[in-house]
Amino acid sequence: TGNRADAFGSVTEPFLPGSGGGAFSSSQRGGNGGGVVKLTVDGTLQLDGVVRANGVDAGNFFGGGGGGGSVWIDASTLTGGGSVFANGGDAGTRVSSSTLSGGGGGGRIAVRSGSSSFTGSLEAKGGVGRNGGANGGAGTIFQIDSDAASGVLLADNRQTPSPADTTPLPQSPTVFQRIDVRSGASVAADDVKVAQRYELDGGRFTSNGVDALNVPIVVLDNGAGLSLCGPLNVDSLTLGNGSTMDHVATTIAATHRLEVAATGNVSIDATSRIDVTGLGLPGAQRRDNASNTGGTIAGIGAGSTSDSGASHGGAGGRGTSGAVGATYGSL
Repeated sequence: TGNRADAFGSVTEPFLPGSGGGAFSSSQRGGNGGGVVKLTVDGTLQLDGVVRANGVDAGNFFGGGGGGGSVWIDASTLTGGGSVFANGGDAGTRVSSSTLSGGGGGGRIAVRSGSSSFTGSLEAKGGVGRNGGANGGAGTIFQIDSDAASGVLLADNRQTPSPADTTPLPQSPTVFQRIDVRSGASVAADDVKVAQRYELDGGRFTSNGVDALNVPIVVLDNGAGLSLCGPLNVDSLTLGNGSTMDHVATTIAATHRLEVAATGNVSIDATSRIDVTGLGLPGAQRRDNASNTGGTIAGIGAGSTSDSGASHGGAGGRGTSGAVGATYGSL
């Protein structure tokens, strides 16, 4: 299986081409990446047609789809009902029981306007994987009014489920008014600042930063997921229609928790859940634990060994020959 390339480029000022898809061998072909469009219009941009910067499908080959390109629009006035695309290309259609082909990741779109009555569509979804290869991650769509202090960031994979963390946000001082993650997109960020709202609708957001997230309103809907490393401070939190919250998995090197503080209400409907099952310290030979001793809290002695069960509030069960780790925790 191939290695996944890192995402790159600016979310707010995209100006780089999409990268090309890989090929299984010299006789195969990967899809070309999408190109770059920048439109700076001092007057009115009436967009009733199409602006397209898509990655190319790999075609009838064992190859990956091309990455979506960049579209950057800066107009005093934006009107029309057209479409802007920076989609990733689909993987090759050749069929094999042993060759997996991945879809290209979506590109980047940024739209800045002083006045907008645009009713069209903006799309930067990942391409479809073939033969069990992964779908490409959603690209980014950024929209802002020229006189606004912050804009809206959208990742929408248009019902194409993507693997975890396939829309990583680059480090940036930008403060977003809102982040929307939809329809199979999976966004990850180490440090992101949001002034008003997280809206997760069928998508997933992972915050890998340990600093507190301070967001007034967080809404998860339609199977959305939110995974945290640091504390979350909100005015209100809503989980609905099969949504989930958890924290990033604890390792030997770093302990993570799901810690939420709300000044207002928290609502978890009957179909949704907070679930951190299996996200505590790793068992022997799991995650970053390369030993035959189970992970435990530092300073209390060794963890359980051999085939003995682990301890916390209760002592683990003793196995054939292994030692049982000490119990621990606050009363």
